[in-house]
Amino acid sequence: MVDPVVSLAFAMHSRKGAYAVLLGSGVSSSAGVLTGWGITLDLVKKVAKLQGADADSDPVKWYGDVYGGEPDYDVLLAELAKTPPDRQALLKPYFEPSDEDREHGAKLPTAAHRAIAQLVRHGYVRVIITTNFDRLMEEALEDIGVVPEVISTVDQLKGATPLSHVQCLVLKVHGDYRDTRILNTPTELAKYTPRMNRLLDRVFDEFGLIVCGWSAKYDPALRAAIQRCPSRRYTMYWADRQGLADVAKEVAEGRGAEVVRIRDADWFFTTLASKVEALDSIVARHPLSPAIARAEVKRYLSEERYRIQLADLVHDETEQLYRAVFDEAAFPPQGPFEPTDIADRFARYDSAVANLMSIFTTGCQWSTSNSDHLWPNALQRLGSLPLPSGPYTNALDGMRYYPALALMYAGGIAALASGNYRTLVYLLEGTTVRPPYQAESVLFVTQIVPSSVLDSSIAGPALGMPSHKLPVNAHLAEFVRQYVLEAVPDQLRYLSHFDRFEYLYGLVHSGRKDRSNWGPPGLYAYRDYGTGLNELLTRIEREVARDREAWPLLAKGLFGGSLEQLQAAQNAFHQLLRENCR
Repeated sequence: MVDPVVSLAFAMHSRKGAYAVLLGSGVSSSAGVLTGWGITLDLVKKVAKLQGADADSDPVKWYGDVYGGEPDYDVLLAELAKTPPDRQALLKPYFEPSDEDREHGAKLPTAAHRAIAQLVRHGYVRVIITTNFDRLMEEALEDIGVVPEVISTVDQLKGATPLSHVQCLVLKVHGDYRDTRILNTPTELAKYTPRMNRLLDRVFDEFGLIVCGWSAKYDPALRAAIQRCPSRRYTMYWADRQGLADVAKEVAEGRGAEVVRIRDADWFFTTLASKVEALDSIVARHPLSPAIARAEVKRYLSEERYRIQLADLVHDETEQLYRAVFDEAAFPPQGPFEPTDIADRFARYDSAVANLMSIFTTGCQWSTSNSDHLWPNALQRLGSLPLPSGPYTNALDGMRYYPALALMYAGGIAALASGNYRTLVYLLEGTTVRPPYQAESVLFVTQIVPSSVLDSSIAGPALGMPSHKLPVNAHLAEFVRQYVLEAVPDQLRYLSHFDRFEYLYGLVHSGRKDRSNWGPPGLYAYRDYGTGLNELLTRIEREVARDREAWPLLAKGLFGGSLEQLQAAQNAFHQLLRENCR
């Protein structure tokens, strides 16, 4: 049998905004907040003590013996505090936390309040009905930036926003502690005003209902409003810890309610919110498109609480791409390998990597120190080739590196264009791969370069650039641009960032101690316009000479932050480029 909480999560997710929540005193009692009747009894005990009596065991009897009748909240307040400011001061300690309360977490929004607030924030709940006088629900909403419309008096009903347009309505059917007109006695709770009844009739007719912490025993007017509703549009869910008492059971059975056994309100609402959010994540990601991928990454990066979801998204899409590009049935290791076959393979790799390209460009553009590790980890997975089941030709063996290289370019250019130099350095110098048949890992940039993907003599004809010196680089320049438009929409600026990234890629490659000063040249080395070779090299030489240790990439740790190492690498790499790229 399906868990009722799971059923409710599916119902809420499929009918976004169709459920209202009814909260009774049980939701606030765990925060140490007394009900109105509880406050009344506490005041009676204090009055008795001031008169030299002890009413702790039976305050109602003592009050009846001394004053006649049951204690009345409104009458008692009027006797003890003559003016509205006096009454507010008298009630304040019952509802607002002291420093000691805060230390113990008392009189503050509970986990249940905060979970409901998250459901409101994401549009799953729009109406909250509560019998409580406290402001815990409002505080939980305001803490996450949701400003609810609050109705706690008949006067406020007159100008209320129509239900169809309200983002969040908190309907305090018994009032607010800051207003002494709260409903507390049996007489007051027996009947609502016609205006309040009309609003409740609409809510109970148009919305499903989730009840928690409400016994129904002391609220005949609210019971009547639920019972007289003829509609059964949505299932009613009643969360309870021990089993419904007779009065509540009658209401639940009359509405055909699903009774949900729970540990407590905190457990119920946090579990419910978690399951709804999980459904949201599953539906949003299957199937995932590049546009949705970008939106998901932005949402996950916006709050630390989504770090696990972001890690899962990157991991899942990386594994999906890994299975696709290393599927020997889809990409067979044996020929024929005509130019059209090579071109088709590039096109299919480009299609397979699309979702992760969107994730990488958005992620590296906005990455934080808490998420920087995700991108090298994904590149390590995709750049560490599995051993083939049979012999590969030299041509196709290198092509398996292409998806990882495309992602490195996309993430690096996005980080560079947005000034996210910390992430860029992490990509260039923090990403390692394990070459086939080797036990030791090596730096990504020293193992995977455009020329190692496919020799230009093969790539050029296949990509329609038979005479191009760097056809794979040229293909990457065209392919990557569509994914970094958000970071750098201007074509000339994009080319400038592309050239600078390729330069940095070659510089880091050249500057490694295990290299003989060689580094892969980029398209900039053969341009005769814009950022040509001499112009680019001279500009960067001047930047480093001017900024020294404050040069942005050096300041973020490139070459270990050593100006000496950077300049030594530059001198060797620049000489190599000027001698060989003419």
